[in-house]
Amino acid sequence: MESTFLQLKSVLELWPIHHRADRRVGAHLAIAVQAYRVVNPNRRRLRQPGIRLSWESIRRVLRDWTRATTTLPASDGTMIANR
Repeated sequence: MESTFLQLKSVLELWPIHHRADRRVGAHLAIAVQAYRVVNPNRRRLRQPGIRLSWESIRRVLRDWTRATTTLPASDGTMIANR
C-alpha cells in the first residue's frame, strides 16, 4: 500500500506530508486519489496519438497557458462573452 501511494504521489508531484491524525491521513489519501483520477485518463488520451509525455512534462508545457474572457455589452442590453 505504501509503495503504491508513494508512486501515486510522485506522479502527481505531491511532497510528503506526515500526518498524525487518522482523519487527516484519510483526507490526504482521498485528495491524492481524486487527483490521480484526473491525471491518469488525460495521460492515457495523450498516449493514443503517440504523445508519451510524463506528467511533469505535461505540466511544464501547460503552465504558461491561460484563459481570458472578455465581456462586452451588446446594443440590446445583453452581454457578449468571448473566451
